[in-house]
Amino acid sequence: MLRTSTAFAFSLVTLLANAGTAHADDSARIAELKAQIRSIAIENLGRRDNLPETRALLEPLALELAKFHTPADAAADLPALEGAWKEIFSDDVEPEPPGFSTVRDEVYQVITTNGYFYNFGNLAGPGPLKVLGLLRGEYAPTEDFLNIEFTKVSIRPRPLKSGEVLMDVVEKLESGDMFTITPPGNNRAPKGPVGAKGNIKNLFIDGDFRVATGSNFADGKFDLYVLDKVTTPISYK
Repeated sequence: MLRTSTAFAFSLVTLLANAGTAHADDSARIAELKAQIRSIAIENLGRRDNLPETRALLEPLALELAKFHTPADAAADLPALEGAWKEIFSDDVEPEPPGFSTVRDEVYQVITTNGYFYNFGNLAGPGPLKVLGLLRGEYAPTEDFLNIEFTKVSIRPRPLKSGEVLMDVVEKLESGDMFTITPPGNNRAPKGPVGAKGNIKNLFIDGDFRVATGSNFADGKFDLYVLDKVTTPISYK
């Protein structure tokens, strides 16, 4: 049976109330859960026709894994969060520019400790055309969540290529040293992402793996995210 958003939210509240009950010597179970979650996510990477079914497989594993993640508050996660991450599962349905579709195995997130982050990924357009979609956001930690607000959406006319360092891309974006364009039309919420607010809760994070849930304040739905840490320049076949 698929969980409702309300049921998942209740499980999340219960989990937060009982944080710290897992034992530090459960490394074998942590490794097993990480492997299972990663395997399911990668097996379904790129598919958007079975999101509820994949979510139903991942959610109980994610909630169990979350018992081993016990920071005092959301701010305690920030040092581990900093850096580049590759998304391998998300049941969040993001808006896409007309005529373009997200290349699902080329979606990334870069988080800084300076209060801002970027979501970005390659978008496939007509024929061989590919561009890089960019969404900037800012965050503020609370006791349990990172509150977020998206501040800018833009497009780089050329996609990510092998050899690019994701942190360098973000530094150039912030300094204005990278050419981008603003998509046409109304980009402000509710029609666009700019100004949209929500929150993120890390269910588990370590040096190479992260599971998180996030909610858009407009709909209250808790989406699930699975990400791998990226520590080298990206490489595409």
